[in-house]
Amino acid sequence: MAVEVLAPDAAQRRARAQELLNGRSLLVGGFAQAHSSRFEPEVFERYVMLAMEFGATHIGVGWLPFQYGTWYLPDNSDPYTSWSNGSLGLFRVFPPEALQPWISRESAQPLQQIIETQIGILRKYGLKGKVSGCEPMWLPEAVYEAHPHWRGPQCELTRIARRPYFAPSIDEPEVLELYREAVGEIARRFPEIDYLGFLGNDSGAGISWSPCLYPGMNGPTKWRMRDPGERIANWLNAMQEGAAAEGVEM
Repeated sequence: MAVEVLAPDAAQRRARAQELLNGRSLLVGGFAQAHSSRFEPEVFERYVMLAMEFGATHIGVGWLPFQYGTWYLPDNSDPYTSWSNGSLGLFRVFPPEALQPWISRESAQPLQQIIETQIGILRKYGLKGKVSGCEPMWLPEAVYEAHPHWRGPQCELTRIARRPYFAPSIDEPEVLELYREAVGEIARRFPEIDYLGFLGNDSGAGISWSPCLYPGMNGPTKWRMRDPGERIANWLNAMQEGAAAEGVEM
């Protein structure tokens, strides 16, 4: 652990915090420049150093500046999509091959660079990363026109959205494969990230037949009677499998 980069008194506070943690992990998240105009590495690094003093083992990464709208702000006028603009969005930043006709590698590259910078700072201090976001995140309508069976629940907050938004159906094996591929790329490129956490029914995310979807319970009729625990467990397993294929325990 490269604690020598800390001042002596800060290193002592970190050592004391680690002693109190007794080998447990401490995940510190919530650092968001999502609604600022740019990512500032020096601000992030200062945040990391402060978190280290409290014994942090994991730091939240992946929240993105508001300027990177791409398809998240399709017409730059719908206030609803601004809620999801700062979220990592697995497919937004690590688009699987099947989604690249609509979410290009070119649009993802500057977002990946921000994460690379964040992880580079964590490596400097010997820390790991956690990703917090919103999943399953809505996809462009053109995706569902090409793959109708991928369409999951309608998920927008209706009082502020100007049109409907649909999350992908995590009951569909092909959609689970998209998640395996995206998380596999994260694990391959950034093995320091070994924790994922999501809001499942907020800010553009939605899980089929959940009672807390904003428009009310909805989803593909085909999967209505499926056990909801099985639905979510299979989804989480798919992401863990994607990471495990690259040697990362997620």
